Amino acid sequence: MRLSDLPSEIICCIALHIPTANGITHLAQTCRRIYKVIAAEESWLFREFVQTKFPAIQTAPYWKDATCALTSRSRAVDRLGVIGRFMILPETITRIGIQEETRRDNPTMGYRPPIDSYEIWNGESWADRKEVLAWGAGNRLLMRTKQSGKKHRDSWISFNDMDEPSSHDDILGLHLLQPEHDKENDTENVIFGRRQGDIRHIALATSDASYKYKKTFRTEGLELNETDLMPGSNPMLCAQFLQGSTALYHARAEEEDVQPFAWIRPTRSSRGRKAKLLTSSRVAVATMDDKDSLIISNISPAGIFPERTIGVPSSVDVVNELGNSCTCKAISAMEPLNNHPLAGSQGDVFLVAWGDRAIRYVDISHELLH
Repeated sequence: MRLSDLPSEIICCIALHIPTANGITHLAQTCRRIYKVIAAEESWLFREFVQTKFPAIQTAPYWKDATCALTSRSRAVDRLGVIGRFMILPETITRIGIQEETRRDNPTMGYRPPIDSYEIWNGESWADRKEVLAWGAGNRLLMRTKQSGKKHRDSWISFNDMDEPSSHDDILGLHLLQPEHDKENDTENVIFGRRQGDIRHIALATSDASYKYKKTFRTEGLELNETDLMPGSNPMLCAQFLQGSTALYHARAEEEDVQPFAWIRPTRSSRGRKAKLLTSSRVAVATMDDKDSLIISNISPAGIFPERTIGVPSSVDVVNELGNSCTCKAISAMEPLNNHPLAGSQGDVFLVAWGDRAIRYVDISHELLH
């Protein structure tokens, strides 16, 4: 039996096993019958393609365009074809706040520039979308907003509110708050935190080069290490401090002066601790202890209660290629897999990068660590 003689349902099933949009197009060009089948089922076919092969990615319902874009980016990543080197700021950048600051110190502290971005579709085609990228550059906050499609524009912002900055004013945490209603608004809301412990919610407007402080998150004068934000209808902010303490805030609290609704404090000062919000009701804290390297706790209105303790993996000491000993308890990163269809309940499955250069898959519901 020839391929063109197969029932339409089987032809569509075959098309779903093709890895690229070009492959589906080439299949449709083989004969008139197959072309008619694929053309008739095009919307359903490309929707199933995206949802099957890229289940964790949320995208606008322009399924054919989404298929082309996602398969192209996937090939680039597989071939290590995405390389970032440096960013040159345009001369037309909008400068907000203090621009003639004087830096009086010689930076000696290690620095990891935070970065965040989001993308929304605000038109009637795949091309009509708004992309916002923001990152910390020392004491400055830089942002690029790019509108594609019919209303194309490309705007840049450089914000600074420190007149005599030092390394203690470097931005170590940064989170963009996505707009809920007005997608055309030129005002971006950002939560950012400086090393000295100053965490604020600010609104930046490109139209009149203005800014407005909306909230201040109290930190008891502790030095900031990093921040995390769990988005949603009631977003939660997590601040990890150099002294080892962790503070949790309601990011949309009504008051302008926001106090932590909960603290996680170590029994002793411990630099290097990390915290990650797995969901709005579960947080993971890397403790840096010899036995219990990771503690999972539940967050409730009554407080924070430990739920599960994960010990150091069996390969406690690993010698790397330089002959130095690596310690598993030094956790460098954690990332939940909440959007993956195989992850089960929210917050059950996440990845952990231990100090032995191994990334481990953790499933709390099945007590798996591998």
